[in-house]
Amino acid sequence: MNTEQFTSVLSACATIITVVNIAGYLAQRVGQPRVVGEMIAGILLGPSLLGSLLPGIYDYLFNNSIREVLFFLGNLGLCLYMFVAGMKLDTSFFNKKAVQDFSWIALVSLLVPILAGYGFGKYFGSQLMAPGIDPNFFALISGIALAVTALPMLVRILDEKKLLQTRLGVIAVFTASLEDIVVSILLSICFAIYLSEDQYKMIKSLLGISGIISFMFFICRPFFKRMNMRMKDRRNTHFILSFILVFFFLVLFLSERVGFTPIIASFLFGLCMPRKSELSYILSDKLSSLTPVFLLPVFFAYTGINTHFQLLFTSSTLFMLMGFVLIGFASKFISVLTLLRLRNFTFGEACKASALLNSRGVMGLFIANLALQKGIINAAFFTIIVVSSIISTMLTNPLYAWGERREKN
Repeated sequence: MNTEQFTSVLSACATIITVVNIAGYLAQRVGQPRVVGEMIAGILLGPSLLGSLLPGIYDYLFNNSIREVLFFLGNLGLCLYMFVAGMKLDTSFFNKKAVQDFSWIALVSLLVPILAGYGFGKYFGSQLMAPGIDPNFFALISGIALAVTALPMLVRILDEKKLLQTRLGVIAVFTASLEDIVVSILLSICFAIYLSEDQYKMIKSLLGISGIISFMFFICRPFFKRMNMRMKDRRNTHFILSFILVFFFLVLFLSERVGFTPIIASFLFGLCMPRKSELSYILSDKLSSLTPVFLLPVFFAYTGINTHFQLLFTSSTLFMLMGFVLIGFASKFISVLTLLRLRNFTFGEACKASALLNSRGVMGLFIANLALQKGIINAAFFTIIVVSSIISTMLTNPLYAWGERREKN
């Protein structure tokens, strides 16, 4: 990288941080989650707006060499974000009572969107999948894109409203956590089966994934617990945190080598950290200082660069977008709402839980980027997933507020 390219990277990063943070602030001012504004900002920085209005500035900020840097920073940011999300996940919700009482909600919230998205993918696959992709695999990815839930945003909303330990909080966190864990493992297995060139490589990939997961949970997890005991001596803090990051990057390297998506590995690696420990608290605090402010906005911008709104300006693509949004809403919000009502939940409580679980947020963008990078979907379907994820996230607060009003009445 020469001096001119380095200057361009600095300019791009400064622009991204400024625009994304302003958009996040404006979103909060109009009653939307901050992440909605941040996701929209990423699209505004892409070819759909900046590239159309100011092509010279767009080419200077986001030329091909700069995109490579943004790709690295954005993916690193998403890996760290997922690592922190896994580390902060309160596994105390996964107790025997929660499993007995709420597993059926998680099952419906996961299976209905996957089946609905699978049907969408089978019907429209010829127009939306990349050449040479197995139609069944594409249809399954379509279903997974509808099944994910924005767990970190869900937890933040419940925490702000002091509802984490209520029945609503337990249902929402338990269901969303189980969904994202199952989806992470399911994606890895699907990629190993469908993207391997032959049976030998498929078996090798599956064994590699199993080995990495076993390494994280049976070696790293107990080792980190012992390291947490040494955190009482503050002189060891810097060394211990550095050592954990080395383990983290080693797991990402090995994951990439065996075909295990590093972003999914990051989430599972976060689950290996000791729950509510000083080690997790300090590491989360340090990573949370940089990731949401700098690295995650870069991921939003990189997503925006690959989002082409002009692809939606045809009747067929616009129809598919509307269909994907409506199918996602019906299969998630309406199905969970109906099930909870049948289980004698009040309409207000059922509506609030369904609203939280309907939001896809960053997880939707993650699925879209992953599918595009793996060569599974085309640019049109990438844009459809991104836009539908933003719409589902924008609906969260209004639907939640509707549930609160019905509960008061």
